[in-house]
Amino acid sequence: MSHPTLSSPTDPTPEDLRLWAYTPDAEYPDEMPQDWDLCVIGFERAPLLLEFAGDPHCPNRHFFLACLYTLAGDCVRSQAGERDIPRLRALLASMPADGERLVSLWAQRTEYLLSHPESYDYNRWGWGDFALDE
Repeated sequence: MSHPTLSSPTDPTPEDLRLWAYTPDAEYPDEMPQDWDLCVIGFERAPLLLEFAGDPHCPNRHFFLACLYTLAGDCVRSQAGERDIPRLRALLASMPADGERLVSLWAQRTEYLLSHPESYDYNRWGWGDFALDE
C-alpha cells in the first residue's frame, strides 16, 4: 500500500486527487484513516470524479465510482440532500452519450433512482456496492 503526500487531505485539491487516483494501491491519507471519501465527495469535484471513474487505467477508479454513487444517493436519502437534485440532473445532462461503461451504468442507475427514490438502498449507494459491479 502507498501513502501519497497530499497538500490538503481534508480538502484535497485537484492535484491531490489526481496524485492519489493514479497511485497504485493508494491508502487513505494518514490524517483521514477512514471516511476520506466524505472529504472528496462534492459537486464541485464531480468532473474529476467522473474523469477518474471513467478511466480504465486509473488504479483507484472504483473509489471514485463509489464517490459518484454516494453523491447521487445522498440526494434522495434525506430532505437536506434534495436541494442538490438540480445539480445532479445537470451533471447527468453534461455527460456524453457514449461514455465509459461503468460511468454510463452509474448514470442509468442514478436516473432510475431520481425517478424512484423509494428504491434507495444504503448498502448499494452509500457503501458503494454498485461501484464493485463489473
